[in-house]
Amino acid sequence: NSGRVQFRGNLMNKVPIPSASATDKAKLTKLAECAAKSATAGDAAAVARIKREIDEIVYRLFDLTADEIAHIETSLVNTRSQSDTDDDDDGEE
Repeated sequence: NSGRVQFRGNLMNKVPIPSASATDKAKLTKLAECAAKSATAGDAAAVARIKREIDEIVYRLFDLTADEIAHIETSLVNTRSQSDTDDDDDGEE
């Protein structure tokens, strides 16, 4: 296994997808658009910041605990580029 995951439709129907408010949907849409623009502009630092903000919303929507979030972040460390994991030293983790 090369660290890739293959999603199969017949198994994905078992994944619980939480409802999101109109506000959350609008915020996620705006963030996705900003990420796309930043990626097109080659601004990897902005993309990484936006991805972290999206992650925070998704974690909240799934009502994940700090331990669950830590497990996800640890599991994803090898799938993210260096710019995704660089902190901009703003004190946030």
